[in-house]
Amino acid sequence: MTPGQSAWANACRALDLLAANPTHLRGLTLRARSGPVRDIFLDALTRRVGPIRKLHPAMPRDALLGGLDFAETLATGQLRERPGLLDQPGTLLLTMAERCPPELAALIAAKLDENRDLTLIALDEGAEPDETAPPSLTERLAFHVSLDTVGRLEAKPPPHHRPKNILGERERVSPSRQPRRQCRRNPAIEDLTRLAARLGIDTLRLPQLAVHAARANAVLHGQEEPDTDDIRTAAELVLAPAPAICRNRTNSSQSRRMTAPNPNPRARTNPCPRTC
Repeated sequence: MTPGQSAWANACRALDLLAANPTHLRGLTLRARSGPVRDIFLDALTRRVGPIRKLHPAMPRDALLGGLDFAETLATGQLRERPGLLDQPGTLLLTMAERCPPELAALIAAKLDENRDLTLIALDEGAEPDETAPPSLTERLAFHVSLDTVGRLEAKPPPHHRPKNILGERERVSPSRQPRRQCRRNPAIEDLTRLAARLGIDTLRLPQLAVHAARANAVLHGQEEPDTDDIRTAAELVLAPAPAICRNRTNSSQSRRMTAPNPNPRARTNPCPRTC
């Protein structure tokens, strides 16, 4: 199997897992330039997760958070408001995610934490290695798919099916109606957490996402608990790209500190008193 075929197979597996449990896997980051390979992947994504609403880094704030609906207010004579895109459940596609400003990234991240029914697809179209989607968003999404090495002939359209959200209905049951399970050690959680520590991953979100990916893969194969193959799949799809995300977050925070303006521009750089 060529590197392109392997990357495409991993991308298709990520799509199946995301469609099976979007509530906990939250979405994916897609790094790909415009072309037929990306079009095939986005078409398969739409068939699996349903309708997608698009976001843009330059979109006004009222379109994201909602506001006064002037046309409806004038027509009815009563105050009417329209909901924002971030307040509605479903799947959002953030185009040009590498140009997303920090303010918008923080707003979307907060909405992802508040609304469990919101799924985000961050479309990273960066041409240079340092042009990436904001780490505050990518660390909240389970999968990080890169199609840069996939050729047109290697991107074979996956089967036309939409995996059922087999985990969503079961986990929406209220806690009082869920069967009690005996507390026991979960080797998947332990193994994935240790692996994340060895890879230098300094956030707990990614190991948690990896555990959910392993459980989703197990249920898709008719198992109650994840086994070694499920843990390996979660490690390949979730944890393997994670060190780059942590590096991008560190570099981003360092650059913000270096470029931060001086709060007191009149302050003297010489610590000596005026009489020196």
